[in-house]
Amino acid sequence: CALERPAGVLQVYHFPGIRDVNGIYDHDLLKRLDLKAGVWHHTALTFSGGSVISLYTDGAPTFKIHLKGRSFTEADAIHELLIGSRGGTPTCVDEVLILQRLLTADDIASYVQAVRQMREARYPLGAPAGAR
Repeated sequence: CALERPAGVLQVYHFPGIRDVNGIYDHDLLKRLDLKAGVWHHTALTFSGGSVISLYTDGAPTFKIHLKGRSFTEADAIHELLIGSRGGTPTCVDEVLILQRLLTADDIASYVQAVRQMREARYPLGAPAGAR
């Protein structure tokens, strides 16, 4: 897709029996997210019931899609997983977790709040002052 400015995009495609998704959930990402150096953001993606994908940014629900067609199964293999972006604003991915259970919206919000509190307390020791 050709976009005039950075946007948030969630894509699911090339799974036989599941309709492709090219979901633009934020047409002007830079108006909502401060992507300057030292500004921390959290993104979570959950899969529920094999057919509902939910995206959270900084602990808040951002986008939800109900896949059309069949549900995901264990036989579906991921051949390419892109985390981050191809070009655009340079960013750093700190850590990636893949869990075997669904995190709830409350789980995600609590995690983001706890990490923010640790960063405000400058944990780990020596963390840059003012890092958000």
